[in-house]
Amino acid sequence: MKDPAEYKSLGKRSTMTFVADSGVLAGARLVQTHVDGELVSQPLPQVRFGKSETGRFQTLLIESLPDRKTVRELFNEGFRHISIFGVEDTGQYCASWKN
Repeated sequence: MKDPAEYKSLGKRSTMTFVADSGVLAGARLVQTHVDGELVSQPLPQVRFGKSETGRFQTLLIESLPDRKTVRELFNEGFRHISIFGVEDTGQYCASWKN
């Protein structure tokens, strides 16, 4: 068994995430970080597809997004409300879905 002094904090490398269960970000994946000495929740880079602006969303992390064909299928199934979090240039990102 390791001595407790040998254990080290993951620090900024921590990958613990959670899913918001209520509010505007319900269903969004979040990570807790320290900002100015306070613990805050920040959304991970993700895209949320919903059937209404307030309805239930299907959330996909940017790193595991499907191809354009699958995005079109979601759109055709009525998932026409899209929210993008954690992406700096959303216009350029959405342009990659065209055609």
